[in-house]
Amino acid sequence: MRPRPRARRCQRPDLARVRPCGLARDEPTGVAEVTAPAGHSVTGLLATHAAALDLGALPARVRTTAGLLVLDTVGCTLGALTLEDGRRLAATVTAFGEAGPVTLWGQPGTAGPAAAAFVHGNLANFLDADETFRNFSHFCAGVVPAVLAAAEERDATGAQVVVATVAGYEVAARLAHAIPNLTARPQGEAVEIGWSDGGGHSWLALAAAVGAGRIYNLDGEGLARAMGLAAFLAPLPTFGRWWHSFPMRMTKYMLYGAIAQAGVLAARMAEDGVTGDGAILDGDGALWRMVGGERFEPAPLLSPPGDPWWIDQAAFKLYPCSRQLHGALDGVAQVLGEARRAGFGWRDVAALEIGVQSAVLTHHYQNRAPAEAASACFSLPYTAALLCLEVPPGPDWLAPETLGRADVREMMARIRCVEEPRATRLVAEQLAEPGRAGFELGLATVRLLAGGRGFEAEVGAIAGDQWIEEMRLLPERIEAKFRRFAAAVLPAVAVEDVIAACRELEGLARVRPALKTLGQR
Repeated sequence: MRPRPRARRCQRPDLARVRPCGLARDEPTGVAEVTAPAGHSVTGLLATHAAALDLGALPARVRTTAGLLVLDTVGCTLGALTLEDGRRLAATVTAFGEAGPVTLWGQPGTAGPAAAAFVHGNLANFLDADETFRNFSHFCAGVVPAVLAAAEERDATGAQVVVATVAGYEVAARLAHAIPNLTARPQGEAVEIGWSDGGGHSWLALAAAVGAGRIYNLDGEGLARAMGLAAFLAPLPTFGRWWHSFPMRMTKYMLYGAIAQAGVLAARMAEDGVTGDGAILDGDGALWRMVGGERFEPAPLLSPPGDPWWIDQAAFKLYPCSRQLHGALDGVAQVLGEARRAGFGWRDVAALEIGVQSAVLTHHYQNRAPAEAASACFSLPYTAALLCLEVPPGPDWLAPETLGRADVREMMARIRCVEEPRATRLVAEQLAEPGRAGFELGLATVRLLAGGRGFEAEVGAIAGDQWIEEMRLLPERIEAKFRRFAAAVLPAVAVEDVIAACRELEGLARVRPALKTLGQR
């Protein structure tokens, strides 16, 4: 009989009753038996492909997605400024009072490119409403602020921004496949899903450097040097510490501002002739070792962009919370809709049971008393309660006044989260595939008891999974999300101007005027 997949449990009462242990380091690790073609390094080949990318090579859907990712990332940044904690994240740079050529979005004043990228990158991920690649990692919070900071400094064209965004995203996706650290492993009769103790996504700084480097017109050799410089500027890998800490703080699992800032600095240093390790992905002590990777699979780094276009697997979020919760929340929304059509309201809800994969039963995801936004956006009981209470998804989900609502606590008491073994097995099987970064398909089950009647739903694909045609969010829905997030920060006319600019991004002769619009208040 096949063992039932479940998360291995650690006995640490000071953290939480349930949480995953870090992955063991005594299992086989190393480099897969794949090498670059003769006369090429892995780093050099990846940089050459990124430098050769041009607008004409991009399918229409890829160009459209790039514009929508820019819009969505900016919207998430603006939405974060509606919360006091978001404004705290922005205050550090503005307190320095150093003006520069780059607009601070939704704020007065300007800053230098690296400082602006730092502010915008941190804010872009703060609400956890930003794009997610294959349900496991955010790329745009690091790449897009770096690209747009360089683009405003140089008054780049819209076409340059599109190409730079795609180049950065494609490099990020290839690095994610080459240095996997979200895995599933047998542990006796259990299956452990989690990150390695030393793991993290510091490698994303290389993708940010490629994006900014394309704006600075670096060639393949220049991009290779920029990636080497970015590796030395990147933050420490912090995912393991995140798993082992509770409650979550404003730093979350990584400060994306440090990633974006490192990307801008590395690209600019490379342009100025600063030498860096142009073979950072090759040889002993290569990047995968530096960032706590357990193994290195270089094959994904060797193919040119378009084989496949990984940007097609970017997911857009409807809820400001971890993507791991979205399938369950889609199911909750479905049963609530059926109950309301039957004439029942939230006060009629007697019980709500949500079945999820085992990793979502751990401490961050089951926090029933989130005290700040960073914790709230990972809590399944909290976010499900907000759906029950019909609180519109947006920055207000994470506001202090929402966190303190008595009816939210009352509703959470009616919510029970359990393991759905099929969901754990499905995720584990996908993560076990060689060269796998994240997973495309999840599963959640929801059972609601209201007014003596039962309502059930089972969700696989998630709204916003752009690689599944029936799950794709049309541009109109992403633009509507931008309006909700930006409305309290920008004048209505500025909101519409930004949307219009992103719709026709590839045709803009200059992006600076559109970016200046983001400074209006």
